[in-house]
Amino acid sequence: MSTFLGLLGMLAFFVGIILVIISFIKKKPKRNPLIIIAAGLVLFIIGVSLSDNSTSSESTKTASTSIVSSKKTTNKSSSKAKASSEAAKISKSKEAEIKASKAKIEAAKQAEIAKQAEEARQAEASRQAEASRQAEAQSISASQSIEADASKQAEVQRQAEAQAAVQQAQANVSTTEDANNRTVYVVNNGTTKVYWYNESAIHPKPTHPVIPMTEGEALARGLHHSQTE
Repeated sequence: MSTFLGLLGMLAFFVGIILVIISFIKKKPKRNPLIIIAAGLVLFIIGVSLSDNSTSSESTKTASTSIVSSKKTTNKSSSKAKASSEAAKISKSKEAEIKASKAKIEAAKQAEIAKQAEEARQAEASRQAEASRQAEAQSISASQSIEADASKQAEVQRQAEAQAAVQQAQANVSTTEDANNRTVYVVNNGTTKVYWYNESAIHPKPTHPVIPMTEGEALARGLHHSQTE
């Protein structure tokens, strides 16, 4: 009976230890496995107390050795579970750091792309402003050139008109001088009121001497050209 109780207690004790390890791994409540371990210890102690002194001594040693071994196993399992939990936390922390680093890199890349786009937009706006300024300058230059050409043409035309007027005046003066110096003929010793350019055209034939003179002199005397010539 004592042997059965001792073996039953040991079995319960080891089952409880296994359940404790499983609870650590799966992170479940450890109350029931601890109760089983305690019950196993109680049964084992009862069985040992009922056995002979020699058997009791050996059983006690064996139980003590088993308890120490089981405690070491429990401690090792607990240490492994803690190490695994710490490793999982460190892994999650590293993953979070990697994600944060990737997010920073992506944000920096987007900021650089936006900066390049803004620089390109400003360069295009500057180029368009420069092209507009050059076009305006060319338009002003063309307008000034047209105005200068028009002014030059007007000046040339004015000079041509002035020269033509001078030439016309000179021609009129020359014509007047030629007309005044032209020889005309007056009959009846210059007592008539008409004169002729051609002596043979005088009619009727003069009976008195024909006097030649310049047309200017004839005009000065109040004579006029014959209407019958």
